Amino acid sequence: MSATLNEPLISVREAAPLLKVSIRTVYTLIESGALPAYRIGGQLRLSRYALGEWLAKQATTSGSP
Repeated sequence: MSATLNEPLISVREAAPLLKVSIRTVYTLIESGALPAYRIGGQLRLSRYALGEWLAKQATTSGSP
């Protein structure tokens, strides 16, 4: 997935409550490569679109045996 210029980006602090996880967990997901992030101005930013895709994937795979 690549970012576009008009794609809404949010901070890790903003992403954590949307995902219902801790800020540390968001950093762990980024470090593991599960969530793509962009370093802008020294801070990590995440795509709202990528968060939605990640959540959808979790919902479809978490019920699998």
